[in-house]
Amino acid sequence: MEWCGVKLMNTDGWFGKSDPFLRFLKLRDGGEYLKIHETEVVMDNLNPKWKPIKLKDDRLCSGDHSRKFRIECWDWKKSLKF
Repeated sequence: MEWCGVKLMNTDGWFGKSDPFLRFLKLRDGGEYLKIHETEVVMDNLNPKWKPIKLKDDRLCSGDHSRKFRIECWDWKKSLKF
Protein backbone atom coordinates (compact mmCIF):
# COMPACT_ATOMS: atom_id res chain seq x y z
CA MET A 1 0.00 0.00 0.00
CA GLU A 2 1.12 3.53 -0.71
CA TRP A 3 -0.29 6.50 1.19
CA CYS A 4 0.00 10.25 0.78
CA GLY A 5 -1.54 13.35 2.33
CA VAL A 6 -2.82 16.40 0.46
CA LYS A 7 -3.07 19.88 1.96
CA LEU A 8 -2.81 18.72 5.57
CA MET A 9 -3.45 21.22 8.35
CA ASN A 10 -0.34 23.07 9.50
CA THR A 11 -0.08 22.64 13.27
CA ASP A 12 3.36 24.27 13.58
CA GLY A 13 2.28 27.89 13.09
CA TRP A 14 3.78 30.58 10.85
CA PHE A 15 7.41 29.46 10.88
CA GLY A 16 7.17 25.70 10.35
CA LYS A 17 5.16 22.92 8.83
CA SER A 18 3.61 19.81 10.33
CA ASP A 19 5.58 16.57 10.64
CA PRO A 20 2.92 13.97 9.80
CA PHE A 21 2.84 10.22 10.25
CA LEU A 22 0.08 7.62 9.99
CA ARG A 23 -1.20 5.16 12.58
CA PHE A 24 -3.06 2.01 11.53
CA LEU A 25 -5.43 0.53 14.11
CA LYS A 26 -7.54 -2.61 13.95
CA LEU A 27 -10.86 -3.11 15.68
CA ARG A 28 -10.70 -5.80 18.34
CA ASP A 29 -13.58 -8.06 19.30
CA GLY A 30 -14.30 -5.99 22.42
CA GLY A 31 -14.85 -2.81 20.36
CA GLU A 32 -11.56 -1.04 21.18
CA TYR A 33 -8.89 -0.21 18.60
CA LEU A 34 -5.36 -1.60 18.75
CA LYS A 35 -2.40 0.15 17.06
CA ILE A 36 -0.74 -2.26 14.65
CA HIS A 37 1.54 -0.03 12.57
CA GLU A 38 3.00 3.48 12.33
CA THR A 39 4.63 5.00 9.27
CA GLU A 40 7.79 7.05 9.34
CA VAL A 41 7.50 10.77 10.11
CA VAL A 42 7.74 13.06 7.07
CA MET A 43 9.30 16.24 8.40
CA ASP A 44 8.01 19.72 7.47
CA ASN A 45 5.57 18.58 4.80
CA LEU A 46 1.86 19.28 4.28
CA ASN A 47 1.68 16.98 1.24
CA PRO A 48 3.60 13.92 2.47
CA LYS A 49 4.16 10.67 0.63
CA TRP A 50 5.03 7.79 2.95
CA LYS A 51 7.14 4.79 2.03
CA PRO A 52 5.10 1.80 0.77
CA ILE A 53 4.02 -0.60 3.51
CA LYS A 54 2.84 -4.19 3.56
CA LEU A 55 0.23 -5.28 6.09
CA LYS A 56 -1.11 -8.80 6.01
CA ASP A 57 -4.88 -9.35 6.24
CA ASP A 58 -4.62 -11.17 9.54
CA ARG A 59 -2.76 -8.26 11.08
CA LEU A 60 -5.08 -5.55 9.76
CA CYS A 61 -8.49 -7.20 10.02
CA SER A 62 -7.88 -10.70 11.42
CA GLY A 63 -8.74 -12.11 7.99
CA ASP A 64 -12.28 -10.67 8.16
CA HIS A 65 -12.57 -8.27 5.21
CA SER A 66 -15.78 -6.75 6.59
CA ARG A 67 -14.05 -5.81 9.89
CA LYS A 68 -13.46 -2.09 10.35
CA PHE A 69 -10.02 -0.57 10.80
CA ARG A 70 -8.86 3.00 11.34
CA ILE A 71 -6.11 5.14 9.83
CA GLU A 72 -5.14 8.28 11.75
CA CYS A 73 -2.83 11.10 10.69
CA TRP A 74 -0.78 12.64 13.53
CA ASP A 75 1.75 15.46 13.88
CA TRP A 76 5.01 14.19 15.39
CA LYS A 77 6.04 17.32 17.32
CA LYS A 78 2.66 18.08 18.79
CA SER A 79 1.13 14.57 18.86
CA LEU A 80 -2.05 16.07 17.45
CA LYS A 81 -4.42 14.17 15.19
CA PHE A 82 -5.41 15.94 11.93
